This record gives sequence, structure tokens and C-alpha cells, in this order.
Amino acid sequence: MPIVGDSHEVNLRTYVSAGEVPGVWFLSIDASNPLAVVGARLGFSLPYYFAWMSFEERGESFHFRSTRLHPCTPRAALDVQWTRGTALPTAPPSSRDYFLVERYCLYALRSGRVCRGRIAHERWPIHAAEVHSFSSSILEPFGLEVSEAPLAHAQGHPLDVDIWTLENM
Repeated sequence: MPIVGDSHEVNLRTYVSAGEVPGVWFLSIDASNPLAVVGARLGFSLPYYFAWMSFEERGESFHFRSTRLHPCTPRAALDVQWTRGTALPTAPPSSRDYFLVERYCLYALRSGRVCRGRIAHERWPIHAAEVHSFSSSILEPFGLEVSEAPLAHAQGHPLDVDIWTLENM
């Protein structure tokens, strides 16, 4: 059964470090909640865009669709179907999974200065995932393209994430 209207997000990010502090730099974040879009743009200078999204869940199978509706931005869409597999063990700090999933800072540009926001959350409970179909135009505004099958993990359950205010670097 499709769930439309709940708050969903999809982000395109890259991995960065400022000194010894690893974090993420968001290229775009599409969100279905217009209040989250306005709040994140004003409060954290993050590139949030309003999008229509739907999420269907049938047991361990999922179908997610997103179409960016935000004015004055390139159109972008995502349509992906996947199956969640078995829970993965806690990733050791030297692993690729840890590198991709466990980030506790975000970086953003505010008034021409790089700023850092600390993030707190439990470790992400990740599962193996098998992607059955994938179509995206989210990368194109950045001159990027998908060159191979996407690496996928599935979230085990939702987590609460706390973000502190941005600090100038």
C-alpha cells in the first residue's frame, strides 16, 4: 500500500573531512515536507528542495519514487525498487560500510564560510539490499552519472538524529 504524505527524504552527498573530522557535504536533499525544506534551508544552509514522494512497503520489498517540484531548480527524479535482506553485523571502523554510513558531522556553506554541524545518532542498523530497478536524474544537474549498479544498504529501522547549530570553521 503506498504511503504518501509521510515525511521522506533522499539525498545526494559526498564525503569530506575538515582536518581530522570526517563528515558529509550535501549536494542536494529532496524532501516531501515543505516545513523541513524551509527550516533546513534557513537554519542550516542545506540544499533542500521540495519534492513529491511516495513509498510503498510490502514485507521486505520497497518501492520509492521522488519528483522534485521546488521552483527555480533543475527537475530531478528517482524511482527505485529493492528488497531488504539480512541484518549486517556492526561495521568495524576500518570498513567501507562504516565509512559510508557512520558520519557525525555535516558541512555547509553559510555567508561564504564553511561551517560544521555536529550530528548525534545511534549506529545505523543496516541490512543487505538487492536493487531490482533504479532510475535517477538526481545526479545530472551536477554533471554526474551512474556508471554501474548502485551499492545499496537498507535501513533496519528509523533512528532519531540530533543536529547541533552550525559553527564557523
